[in-house]
Amino acid sequence: MAEINLIQQAQQIVKDPDNQSIRDIAQLLYQLNLSSFQETEQELISDIKQLLKAKRRQDQATRKFTWLPVKNGQLSIGGRPSLPLVELLKAQNCHVIITLLEQSKQRSAEEIGNKAIALGMEWIWCPLSASDLPRGEDLIKVQKIMGQLEERLADGQNLFIHCAAGIHRTGAFTHGLLRFMGYNTEKSKQTISDLRAVTAREAQEKHWHWGEQFGTTYNKVNVKKRLRILLVDDEPYFRRTFRTVLPFILGDDTIIDDTGDGEIAISLMIKNRYDLVFSDIRRSRLQGIPMFEKMKELNIQSPIIFISGVANSFTLNSLVENGALAGMSKPVNLTDLQNLLHSLMPQILAKKLLYEKHH
Repeated sequence: MAEINLIQQAQQIVKDPDNQSIRDIAQLLYQLNLSSFQETEQELISDIKQLLKAKRRQDQATRKFTWLPVKNGQLSIGGRPSLPLVELLKAQNCHVIITLLEQSKQRSAEEIGNKAIALGMEWIWCPLSASDLPRGEDLIKVQKIMGQLEERLADGQNLFIHCAAGIHRTGAFTHGLLRFMGYNTEKSKQTISDLRAVTAREAQEKHWHWGEQFGTTYNKVNVKKRLRILLVDDEPYFRRTFRTVLPFILGDDTIIDDTGDGEIAISLMIKNRYDLVFSDIRRSRLQGIPMFEKMKELNIQSPIIFISGVANSFTLNSLVENGALAGMSKPVNLTDLQNLLHSLMPQILAKKLLYEKHH
């Protein structure tokens, strides 16, 4: 008897589709597929499937995204758009779609990208893992994309950012982008809430924290003049890593020189004025502490941060008491380095401005 009622409901829905909700049609289709009529009522079931598709297309065509002004353009966020929704984004004057789906979802991501490009929009794929947001050197790639997005907003373009559900990665990335562009924390979170309440409500503290770090990039907030840095370490990996990481923290226009030789470092410091020196303590030629004493002897006043994998905290603290700016242990954590430079930046800039005033 129950299965006969299913057929009657299906026939009624096909006869009068306008008064039926997507949810009710989907539920009926699910029940029909489980019933004994799956084989005998294929034509009716096919009609229900077509009706469901049509209802969903109609729903998508009338759906509107929330757009808010950012710089000279507009911003919107959401979940992964279906291909009809990509068309709707185009109709709503979207210029750029930013996809945050992870590498394992390449096929799905490229479907969105191909559709966007075919419609004349720009597509930017910034793969983010749902379980492990980028850290370390990978942050630099994200920052570069944020710089590109800021340029597009400044040019008056409209951007749509999405991941799968439009919550965790979308919230983290959008918070990072807004902080990168100079929004304070409260204004950024409020903007995200205004764009999509569920994203702001469901984002976790770790997502806010990840986005927050982009608000301390000194090329956007603190440093108006580029810094010149000297790296002194006989480990090529250390110098290569810092060459990659420091522009992310201090700005893309940071000038970085490096050497593994303390004597060459002294020659460079005599020739150039460095706003900050990073130095290891142990190396084959003119180790860190003798080099520091030589700097004092020659009245080289560049601030120095010692970084060592062998020195204990007592040694590092002693160096700070004798005039070093700070000491850190290897391996260096990017967040710790970023926080340290953030706290020391007033001193570094004060010394830079004082030197420039008298030279």
